[in-house]
Amino acid sequence: DKVRRRVLPDLHQLYKPYMAELEALLRPGLTVLIWTSTSVDDFISRFMGSLESIREICQKVKDIYDNRIQRNLMAISNVQLVDMPDSVVATELFVSQQESIVRTRSNQMNQQCEAIGSAVNDII
Repeated sequence: DKVRRRVLPDLHQLYKPYMAELEALLRPGLTVLIWTSTSVDDFISRFMGSLESIREICQKVKDIYDNRIQRNLMAISNVQLVDMPDSVVATELFVSQQESIVRTRSNQMNQQCEAIGSAVNDII
């Protein structure tokens, strides 16, 4: 349950194969093995190794999600594409300034979107 709670809700589908693997590893312990079996230590060792591997994957995915995806999404959501001048300016000057600002900020947002895409690919 601790591992399941660490899984980000948005990413539950990605973890299904890992959870199925854990359940498959656990099944013999629930149905076949008894504590006096000679293979109990091997069973526990395999299960704990797999559990630790999944914990590490969960932590890496959470780090990528928090630091590369969410952070860039927040940065994009805070971008203002228009800067209103403090004083009255000519229409042509305003349009020229805004075109430059929009071009610069859209390039920044494009880089952040590419970083998000790269992070998503790393997760997958």
